[in-house]
Amino acid sequence: MYHRKVQVNFGITPTSLIKSLRDLISRPFGQILLLQNLGLLCLILSAAPAYALSTREAINNVEEKFGNIEAYKAVYRLKTNTADQSYTTTGMVFFKRPDKIKTEMMLILKQPMNQVIVSNGEIMWVKIQQENQVSKIDLVNLKESFGESYFDYQEPNMCKPFKEAERSTLKFIGTEMINGKNAYVFEAKPSRLQIAQGNLPEGSRIKIWISTNTGLQHRVSVFDESGKEIIQHEFKDFVINQFINDYEFEFKLPSNSKVTDITDEIKDKMLEVLNKK
Repeated sequence: MYHRKVQVNFGITPTSLIKSLRDLISRPFGQILLLQNLGLLCLILSAAPAYALSTREAINNVEEKFGNIEAYKAVYRLKTNTADQSYTTTGMVFFKRPDKIKTEMMLILKQPMNQVIVSNGEIMWVKIQQENQVSKIDLVNLKESFGESYFDYQEPNMCKPFKEAERSTLKFIGTEMINGKNAYVFEAKPSRLQIAQGNLPEGSRIKIWISTNTGLQHRVSVFDESGKEIIQHEFKDFVINQFINDYEFEFKLPSNSKVTDITDEIKDKMLEVLNKK
């Protein structure tokens, strides 16, 4: 990683500095003068301008850190407040590379609704707890049909940095604390894919908070054209790179459940969306 070197030249060498300090200490009140001079030196150094990361450097830092993440679990909350709908979803997310995912969520409407999504990377299961209905998606089929475009459409890692953003529009604006953690902050336009999927509205702007330590996305806020926050997706209480048994990502089908295979339906939707991108 490239770091710009900042050099400060005070016109002295280490040898001459030591000699000057010895001479100063030997003089009357020399120790007091020494402290005063050291204080002045600290003031000069502290006044030097801090090195500011460029957008490219901040992105590189994030992606380098993110590359070290093999597994995690976290608490998440999704708040939506638009003219059409207002609701909150809370839950837990488990992830393990390359694409194992499990989410346990509660959608808070007039009546709470619990949903579980489990994927071992080959089959995804979706179960609404209040109903005796289970949906099944053949991910192997989709991956064979769409290749790398599958991961563009269906990114399994919910905390992957910049996944909602049009990358060419990313702008690093500084660092902030979020839930007691230091985070890089970026602004961007939403990606064309997110708009085509109907996840984010045309003309909106997004703000992203990403951990400086892990490269994991901690919060995304979406603002409409008037500047009103309409969506906030937040992750916290991470447990990172600790062992998660593959059993977590295997779905146990409840007895008497009605299973509906929606692979073809998802395939048609993917074709429609990817052609719009």
